[in-house]
Amino acid sequence: MKKLRYYQKDALQALDKSLKDYPDQNPLLALPTGSGKSLVIANIIKKYKSKEILVLTHRKELIQQNYEESKGVLDDVKVGIYSASLKKRETDKSVTIASIQSYGRLIRSSEEARQKFFDFIIIDECHLVPNSNESLYRETIDQAKSINEKCIIIGLSATPYRADTGVLTDSHNKVFDRIAYTLKVEELIDKGFLCPLITKAPIELDLKEVPKKRGEYSLRRLEKKLGTESSLSKTLDDLILRTRDREYLMIFCIGTSHMRKISALLTEKGITNACLDFQLSNFERDKRISLFKEKLRRGWR
Repeated sequence: MKKLRYYQKDALQALDKSLKDYPDQNPLLALPTGSGKSLVIANIIKKYKSKEILVLTHRKELIQQNYEESKGVLDDVKVGIYSASLKKRETDKSVTIASIQSYGRLIRSSEEARQKFFDFIIIDECHLVPNSNESLYRETIDQAKSINEKCIIIGLSATPYRADTGVLTDSHNKVFDRIAYTLKVEELIDKGFLCPLITKAPIELDLKEVPKKRGEYSLRRLEKKLGTESSLSKTLDDLILRTRDREYLMIFCIGTSHMRKISALLTEKGITNACLDFQLSNFERDKRISLFKEKLRRGWR
């Protein structure tokens, strides 16, 4: 069994206090990427293992990760998976870890599913929950609340805000009432839990003309500004030079067009690479991720 780090313990204690002090409010835990949210979720389930719990997320990789962490922590709790992409549709367990796409469609089509009682719904990457009442997330939440008005929604996210509505606990028609715990990425870097961020840009970036909305750059304008072939080529030449001792890389791009330009330039420079985006089929996505995990040579997005 994995040992909890101090901040994971702090997050769980803060959640417990929030549920006791504010029993009618939906709490949110703001934990950075890489902080071990799946282990926190597993220990929330362990704490409330006598309850009926639904864990929702949007990617099958996260579903599998949450399931494996939960099985590593829970000895006497039955955990099921409901996900079409994982080819599992288990609804008879006290804990269900599900894809929002699959479970949301189940709610729409099955009266039995609509009548399912839940004490808790835990949402991983909860910033993806929109304000619209017509979304699968909101429909699933509203249906659970109609069966059990005391059902508590617990959210976890590295970014507890949405570009269109702002902080999740302040927005109109919000799901979450309060941020029970916040951990800054700087603390994890200072404590050695995350690698430090190192910037070695080979070109000077002037982003004064790129507009912002709610503190975030316009991705379309940013992609246009930074997507010129000359600047990308210089950046990639510098990247290749600095990482010549690395076996493989992961490059995060601004958008699909930006990604494909980088992929084409890497190919021209003799670097094997592959792209991952939302347009890939599940089969092709799984294939490319598997190849990446096998540490094939360089240049992946």
